[in-house]
This record gives sequence, C-alpha cells and structure tokens, in this order.
Amino acid sequence: MARGKSTWPLYLVADLLMVVARLIPAWFAQVRLAWRRTRFYEYPSTADLGRFAVAGPNLNVVAGDLKQNRSLWWKILFVPRVVLGLVVFFPFHLLAASAITALGPRTWQNLLRRVGAMFRAPREFDRNVAEAGYQLPDGVDYSAPEGAMAIFLNELTKLVHRSRTDDKAIKVSLMAHSMGSMITNRAIQEVGADLDFDSIVYMAPACSVREFVEAVVPALERNTDSHAYVLTLHPKVEAGEVNVLGLAPRGSVLEWIEGFVDPPCTHMDRMLGKWDNLLRSTHVLNRDVRTRIHVKSFPYDDAKPVKPYKHVHFNDPQTKFWQPKSWCENSHMSRTTHH
Repeated sequence: MARGKSTWPLYLVADLLMVVARLIPAWFAQVRLAWRRTRFYEYPSTADLGRFAVAGPNLNVVAGDLKQNRSLWWKILFVPRVVLGLVVFFPFHLLAASAITALGPRTWQNLLRRVGAMFRAPREFDRNVAEAGYQLPDGVDYSAPEGAMAIFLNELTKLVHRSRTDDKAIKVSLMAHSMGSMITNRAIQEVGADLDFDSIVYMAPACSVREFVEAVVPALERNTDSHAYVLTLHPKVEAGEVNVLGLAPRGSVLEWIEGFVDPPCTHMDRMLGKWDNLLRSTHVLNRDVRTRIHVKSFPYDDAKPVKPYKHVHFNDPQTKFWQPKSWCENSHMSRTTHH
C-alpha cells in the first residue's frame, strides 16, 4: 500500500504521456471505423447469405430489418451535419479514443485477470498468504480450483446429478451478456462432460470466435439436445452507437475493443457478438452442430426504437432476455426449423 501511495504520480505522468503518444494511432482507428461504417456494413451482404445458404446443415439465422426514416430536411442538412460533427465532435472523439487506446488495454487485462480468479483463486499460488486453516496446495497431488465460480459449478453439478436420481431432472440454461460470455466459456470448459446445458444464450458476447468454437461447440457435440444462441445488434446500428451525448467515439464497446483497445490478430480473434464476425466463420463450425446454433440480430426503426439497440440494452428488463422467444423466432422451443 505504501509503495502504491509513493509511486502513483509516476504512473499518472506515464499515462498522460501515453495518451498524447496514442493520438495519431487513435486518429487512424477513428478514420478506419468511419470508413467501415459507410462501406462494409451491407446487411445482410451477398457474401453472408452465400455462406450459410448453401445446401446441407446450416445455421438458423434471423436478420432484423433496419428502418431509417430520413426526412427531406435530414437529407438537405446532411453535409452541414457532417461538417459540424467533424468540427465539434471529432476532437472529443479523438481525445477519448486516444485515452481508451492508451489505458484501455490495461483495464481489459485486469478484467481478464478477474475472469481467471473466479476459477483459480490467486491465493492458491501465493506463498505469502496466511489465513486461518488454509493450506497452500503442495503441488504433488491435483488440487481442485478454489475460485468462487469453480466452487459454485461443483455444487451445481452435484445438485443436477442428485435430481436425476429423484426423477426430477434439472435442466440448466446459461445466459451471458458481453464479458459474461468469457466467464461462461471458461465454466463450460471446467465442467466438461460432468454437466450438460440445455441452452447457451450469448447476448452481444465479448468473447472471440475462437473461444466460442473451443468451448461451446464441444459442449454441443457432447449433448445433441442442447442449442446455442448468439444475439447481436444490427451491424449498422452497432457501428453507429452514440454514447455520452456524442462526445465518445461512435460504436459499441465491441467496436471499441476491435478498433483500438485490443485489435484482433486474426479473424478468429474477432468479437463473436458482432453479426458479420460469426457469419463469416461458419466454415470453422462442425456441420453436425450448425443446425443447433441460432444467430439473431435485432431490428431497428429510428421512428420508434425498441430495445435492444445499444450494447447495454441486452440486460434491460424491456428486452425480456429470459424468454426463449426473444432469443430466436425459430428456436427449438417452438419446434420449428429455418434454413
């Protein structure tokens, strides 16, 4: 604690210098995202349709409509609005993007650390920990994870197994929003074949396509009655999301992560919660599980917006995320199929 109190000014100065140093990369990131918003978000694109509309088992896809009611005045004032945005808002976007670019990765790494700590507690590895009745694992025999989530999953598995012997089998569904998908992926891998899940619902997941393939797909292979749902915003709505009265960079938090917080090294490292990322990765999915993977993007009408149309809306009660009909109109709950 004393060391932290004495060194914080140095870290503050270093962070401020980093923000300045990241101005140019942040400018390029903003220009790139703006270009993508105008050029690449053709929805659903011919490429998307072609990849999941071929003969054979395919994903169940529901593409929401985008309705933009552009008045004559909106069209007349379009150029002045763009110029005003560049003059008034872009400097704020640039400064905010620079700060996020400089400080975001550190925050992101801290979030990843917390995910890991939910399963393997830090005290398992800390020789300096001295707690009443606690013995550090000796490293000779296997030691079960001591994180809170690991303990919860262990108890949940026991409960489900007991319910089977009582002829009152408990079915477990997983629902996760944003970063919760990362925790859920780890949970699925931790329990392995010991616990099956009836439904796995990811709402704007902040995990990568790779993490989904490595965790959820094997779970679907093990249990042929389980289904997975990936819910996203309409890609154009997500790319143009406005926050903090327009002073923050445009786009959802997933756009920020890909754009300048943690740019993906490969396509497999892109955010699963963005419509085009998953649909352009269908060829990496086992054909045996594709019919049980449901992808839905929500519609948007700017004359009468209905949630979700922002990243944070997925956990809003108005979204009714706990109802199966909100996951996919053609879900297995209604016993219908769509190709």
